[in-house]
Amino acid sequence: MIIIAKSVLMEKHFNNAIDDGVLFATSESSYSNAYLGMEWLKHFDRQTAGRRKGKYRMLVFDGHGSHLTDEFTYYCWEYDIIPFRLPSHSTHLLQPLDIGVFQPFKHWHQVHLHKAVRYSALEFTKLDFLAAFQRIYERTFKRKTILSAWEKAGLFPFNPALVQAFYPDVNMKTV
Repeated sequence: MIIIAKSVLMEKHFNNAIDDGVLFATSESSYSNAYLGMEWLKHFDRQTAGRRKGKYRMLVFDGHGSHLTDEFTYYCWEYDIIPFRLPSHSTHLLQPLDIGVFQPFKHWHQVHLHKAVRYSALEFTKLDFLAAFQRIYERTFKRKTILSAWEKAGLFPFNPALVQAFYPDVNMKTV
C-alpha cells in the first residue's frame, strides 16, 4: 500500500501506528509517477520476497504509465516477479481492490469521519485521516475480504464467466 501526498505532512504530530507495510511518498501532483512506481515495486518486493511459495511471485496491476516503463519490467524479471497487466479499461471488473476492498475501506473511513464530527470536530484533515488509517486498514484488509474480492473478480478461483457476462462478444477461450 502506498499513500501519496503533495507535500510532507509536518503540521503537527499524529498518532502514527501505521504498519511498516505502508509506504509514504510525495509528488508534486499528488499522483503516482515513474519514480514512485519503482519505489512501490521495490516495496512490494521487500514485503513479499520472504513469503513466496516457489521461485516466482505474480504482481497484478493496471495499465498506469508508472507500471509500464522498461525499468519496471526489467526489475520484475530480475527479482522473479511475474508482471500481469490487466487489460485496459477493465479494472472495474477485474481488479480485486476495486471490486471488493475499496468499498469497505470507504465505509470504515466514513465511520471514522462521522465519529469525529459527532464528537465536535469541525474538520477531518489529512492528519486525522493518517491517525485513523491503521484502524481503517485493519478493518478492511482482512484475509476473508481479500480472498472474496479475488473470487468476485473471477481471478481465483478462475471463473471467466463472471467477466464474460460484461463482455458477451469476447470469446474467453481465445483470451
